[in-house]
Amino acid sequence: MFSKKLKDLRKQHGLTQAELAKKLNIGTSTIGMYESNIRRPSYEVLKKIADYFNVTVDYLISDNDIEDLEDIDDLIEFTRNIKKLSPKQKEQVQTFISYILHNPPK
Repeated sequence: MFSKKLKDLRKQHGLTQAELAKKLNIGTSTIGMYESNIRRPSYEVLKKIADYFNVTVDYLISDNDIEDLEDIDDLIEFTRNIKKLSPKQKEQVQTFISYILHNPPK
């Protein structure tokens, strides 16, 4: 999972392996080995990668799909707002979400 997430993050930011390696102060071949799942980073390197891409270490090493810290903040705020709703309002929100999921934009 880490290897795919690292590669995806690097590409999303328009970086080559060499550019990312330089920014993290590690070898280009090391990035290649991480992305090929040949080698695993130390915690210190994981922390550097997480800080650089503004994601959590947990995101990098788990199946969690919440990518960045802003997404987590948004999720927390959404959860707090949902808790303030009445049962009827919660049902309406769930119905709306279900509608959106089953009727994607054309």
